Amino acid sequence: SRETIKSISGIVEGIDRLEHGAVAVFIDETYIVDKEYILEKECKRLVLDGGRGVLIEKPIDLWEDGMEMLEALTSIDGAILLDFSGRCYACGVILDGESQRKGNLSRGARYNSTKTYVESFCSHYGPKRALGIVKSDDKMINLLDGIMGHNI
Repeated sequence: SRETIKSISGIVEGIDRLEHGAVAVFIDETYIVDKEYILEKECKRLVLDGGRGVLIEKPIDLWEDGMEMLEALTSIDGAILLDFSGRCYACGVILDGESQRKGNLSRGARYNSTKTYVESFCSHYGPKRALGIVKSDDKMINLLDGIMGHNI
């Protein structure tokens, strides 16, 4: 939807302005598997059960609470998990996943781990269920959609 595109575009622009690298993973908050929303399921699996990040008790709406929150949330090592509306549910998340394709050593860990996670997630739940945004220290930004990566 236009609202989703506006939300994601705004967050990508915010990430572009950051002085540091960052990872944001958008997950389809409307998709239900086994009577549970997949975003909540992933937060539970990675953060609560796996101890791989910090769960945000009340999701932070990056539009309402200000983009300065984006800098604070991404300054913690690891990814932020968001819904497609721009609400952040977890930060400092260490991503996992089963490798679908060969990695690219020249791109580093931030890019490769996000690519692995998004591809694995989308192969399990279906395409368009997740989107990864990676800003590397060299200032390059990639959109990783589970099918192919896009440089912007």
